[in-house]
Amino acid sequence: MTTDVQTYSMTFDMTEDTDLAARLEFNVGLSTAGVQIGNVRVEQTPREALDPNATKPTLGDGNHVYNGIQLSEGREYVLRFKAKSERIKSLQVGLNSLDGDAYLPLQDVGLTRDFQSIEIPFTMGQETDLFSQLQFVLGSAKGEITLDDVQLLDVTPVEVDLSPLKNGSFTEGLTQWGSYVHFDAQAAVEAVNKAAQLSITQEGQEPWSVLMEQGGLELHAGQTYVVRFDASSTVARNMEVTIENAAYTRYLSEIVQVTPEAKSYEFELTMGQTDMTALKFLLGRTDGSPIGAHDVTIDNVSVTTK
Repeated sequence: MTTDVQTYSMTFDMTEDTDLAARLEFNVGLSTAGVQIGNVRVEQTPREALDPNATKPTLGDGNHVYNGIQLSEGREYVLRFKAKSERIKSLQVGLNSLDGDAYLPLQDVGLTRDFQSIEIPFTMGQETDLFSQLQFVLGSAKGEITLDDVQLLDVTPVEVDLSPLKNGSFTEGLTQWGSYVHFDAQAAVEAVNKAAQLSITQEGQEPWSVLMEQGGLELHAGQTYVVRFDASSTVARNMEVTIENAAYTRYLSEIVQVTPEAKSYEFELTMGQTDMTALKFLLGRTDGSPIGAHDVTIDNVSVTTK
């Protein structure tokens, strides 16, 4: 966004079940600058014709084998698959462009009657190609070949932030943190004595009616993360703790009981895919609501690699 008014348009397919209570959200982050939004419309539009040959982005599990393989210059990849055969001793496999330029020259793979796991690493040394092709050359010998679990993964080393959550001790007040209070709730969030304090008068009707969160946490596939925090409440109650992405897919979902005595909590999660996430403390409606005015204190929050 800039200081000049601009028009934005996004198109999406509704791939989930019909939702009569869907909502549109504008998340403007933690900046204190004012934002003006107007002329908002959600309109149904004719569905564009699908191109069966169009290139597709990488699948959520990192597999590039998906109707038009996207290879990026300088990236490191590994091709993995299982293979077995009856009467055929070998096959060849490679990657190339639509014009036949070889990115991974044909590799000979020996076959047996039992499944073997094959792994072939390579680096994309040519320009990025969004329409690369994976080829299995089976030859002219008579017999039967079985292939399974074909994967092409980007294994380029990435720099992982060992501690993606910032200002977990609240020494900088609520910097990096955000909060939300729904219209059906009443609460105030502030930093008190280098800790976050949520003064809740009314919890609202939903678990998320009152929440505190920190977004922008890039968590990486295969990494195990440890979530730690201290919490207390002037009135005993439950608190829901989640790590989720922008589509509300949860990678961590725990309910803890907080009491007037401060306690330390610790949970682990292992990411199946790389995703941009947020850590959320949900302090809206809970068992026993309404529970009256109370203060919840949260401190020493961390998300670190194990």
